Amino acid sequence: MSMVNIFKRVMKQKVLIVIISIFFSITGCQSSKKPEWKYPLEKVERLNSPLVEVEPFVFNGEFYLLESWRSDWDWPGQPNKEAGKNNEIWIAKLPNGPESYDKRNYISCALKGNIFGTAIVWEDRVYVFGTNEASGLQYVEMTWSEDLINWSAPVKVFDSPVGNIYNVSLTRDENGFVFQWETNEVGTYFTMCFGHIDKLTDNWNENVIEHALYGQDKYTGGPQVIYANGWYYLLYLERLENGWETRVT
Repeated sequence: MSMVNIFKRVMKQKVLIVIISIFFSITGCQSSKKPEWKYPLEKVERLNSPLVEVEPFVFNGEFYLLESWRSDWDWPGQPNKEAGKNNEIWIAKLPNGPESYDKRNYISCALKGNIFGTAIVWEDRVYVFGTNEASGLQYVEMTWSEDLINWSAPVKVFDSPVGNIYNVSLTRDENGFVFQWETNEVGTYFTMCFGHIDKLTDNWNENVIEHALYGQDKYTGGPQVIYANGWYYLLYLERLENGWETRVT
């Protein structure tokens, strides 16, 4: 074989090797091993408080927390002595952002005699909803504020159609607002029920969506309903053998 033919053959082999290398590089076929997925959240510590519901929200560019204080507690750092005795829902400002919870400043009590609170911001107002404890968890009250200091007189927006009312949650969609509540009388504790209202001051009883249920066959609790990009998401607690974990559906 002449030197010319040997050179041509070697060059063909090198070109073939380069082409194969590029193919594997582009398709990722050089390795079938998938990269290991790492859980992105880090548990820092417990808040060490008797709060049963805490919800963050942003109002006028500032960070705030809604805190539901349960009765029969006397805890260092609580807003006042009454907060831990009368089932009160308080608003705390986070001047240094969400990471500095210990620097929070309590600015007002939004609702008294209520637990399982939730907040939603809409059109320069903050609306707070809570389940009335004195009623035996039979109805939901609502109040609103434009400055988080002065609150409107509470009004009843929902009477339980069956069983007790526990956590409530609201979200805004393209046509109004979705409300959600959990009950102990429709399937397994706690089944999630839903409805739709045009305005946050509307009555819920007239706007319940029939057969809109979740969790009839298993434990669900601590829910939050969220609407984003055409989809409704429900975060809730799933019961495990040794505790609970947050899931989404």
